[in-house]
Amino acid sequence: MPRSKPTILGLLLTLLASACPADEAPKRDGLLDLAAGDSSVVAFPDGPGGDSAPDLALADSSVHDSIPSIEAGCTPNSFLTCVGTTMVRCDGAGKAINISCAPFLCNATHKRCNECAPGSDSCDGTQSVACSAAGTKTATSCLHGCNTATGLCYSCPTTTYYADSDKDSFGDAQSPLKSCTQPVGYVLDKTDCDDADKDAFPGQTKWFKVPTLGNKDYDFNCDKVETLQETKIFSCGGGCQGEGWSSTKPPACGASEYWEVCFKDPYDPACDSNGYPVTQACH
Repeated sequence: MPRSKPTILGLLLTLLASACPADEAPKRDGLLDLAAGDSSVVAFPDGPGGDSAPDLALADSSVHDSIPSIEAGCTPNSFLTCVGTTMVRCDGAGKAINISCAPFLCNATHKRCNECAPGSDSCDGTQSVACSAAGTKTATSCLHGCNTATGLCYSCPTTTYYADSDKDSFGDAQSPLKSCTQPVGYVLDKTDCDDADKDAFPGQTKWFKVPTLGNKDYDFNCDKVETLQETKIFSCGGGCQGEGWSSTKPPACGASEYWEVCFKDPYDPACDSNGYPVTQACH
């Protein structure tokens, strides 16, 4: 029986049908994304960020390319695999989706995201939080506080001490250490301004012509000011007496300038002066 030729209307309908893709099912990745009243889908827990954790691309991603069975569909609400910080699971509609576990790894053994990095302990000052090998957190309240470096609770009341590297009995506020007893090399004071120089400490009264060893400045008495020892400008007053810097202003700390001193020769009625180089001292 001869075939009938397709009509122009039939060809147009065929082309329109092929150009319009079927509606895609909504992406579902947890209880908050379920359609209202849809009780046929079992809620599946998301990663550490809850439902706000961003999903990656769907079945056309490189993650899914390594799992051949996903393209053919999967068992609704089932765990599929872990790929680094990504958990791949099947939603209620039988479609594979990715859940980000970042910054933590996906745990294939327990089929979930880790809550923390296994073996890492932390401390917020009053509570120690340990992370198990399974990637779960366990918090412990610390009676005497905890060590922020190790994450462990202190076993006794602690005091904060400060490093005294230059052994001048003044500690460095930037180097605290909590301890039940005073550690060697630490003091209660924290007012040292240069813990690399034993001559720099609060209350220093001596004057220095070279800078401190650590900060390389002239604030030896820790008052945050470099005070000049000599500020007088040379002038010979009545009776030919007086001394001072020969310049119009005092030299800076550690700088040299001539220091002039007035004198009167007993055999010469004129007033004269004599100068010699002097380095400005400060503290």
